[in-house]
Amino acid sequence: MAMTEDRTSAHVDPAADRNEHASKDQLESTIAAISAARKDMDAVLRILITLRDARYLDALSILQRDPQALEKALKTLRSAANLVEKAGIADVVRDLATKVKTTYRRDLETALKVAGIPFVGEWSSYICHDIIRLDVDLQKATSRLNSRDLGTIEIKPLVERLRRRLQELLDRPFDPQGFVRLLAEVCGERPVPIKAAYVTIRQKIGEPNYSQVHFAVDLYRLHLSGVTRYDGLNLVLVPTREPSRGLLVGAPGGSGTYVGAIGFRKVEL
Repeated sequence: MAMTEDRTSAHVDPAADRNEHASKDQLESTIAAISAARKDMDAVLRILITLRDARYLDALSILQRDPQALEKALKTLRSAANLVEKAGIADVVRDLATKVKTTYRRDLETALKVAGIPFVGEWSSYICHDIIRLDVDLQKATSRLNSRDLGTIEIKPLVERLRRRLQELLDRPFDPQGFVRLLAEVCGERPVPIKAAYVTIRQKIGEPNYSQVHFAVDLYRLHLSGVTRYDGLNLVLVPTREPSRGLLVGAPGGSGTYVGAIGFRKVEL
């Protein structure tokens, strides 16, 4: 997908900049106050637990070590509560998130480009490096790699997890000749449902962590290698219109397709 640069000059609002710094300072103060309150409340919690467990002498011992524990906890708790109220945390979250969302698409695509991850597609669904589908939903604050929830839509960790996943899938040892021979042994000339073929191949190679995604990526790598013939037979990937019955197998340029069955066909001379 073509990348476009935002050539509009950014106007920096000094007042907005000051407000942002003020908000950060206020958040730091609130975090410090809550941390202090939590530490003081730990002492109160220990006293309450000893009372619940009828360990009255232990409760007295805690109070004797710190006679002001209860008063100090109440003071820091009130201070933290006041700061939380003044900070307007809910409004801060909404305002900052809205600001990030306005440039999210551009920032995500730039980050993918900087990370050296080729991608095609239109917002908010991309095919990355021909083999992984990345879906982002800003409204629900979710992101998925091939339907696997990433647990974040923050760009930096999202791109890093995508990069590691691509590395894990593409950097595995791969023997095209051995793989096509294995496919021929499992499938033969009669097409076999791809998911059934996957199960048999996983058993044959003896790798319990060999997933359907690994299998689909290996079919993609086999295609790239040009090794699609074995013992006078051509490998045939039969597409399906029902994604639930197939596996998405990548192709150069991101034009992958759902494959429903695998078979071999005699080479026509």
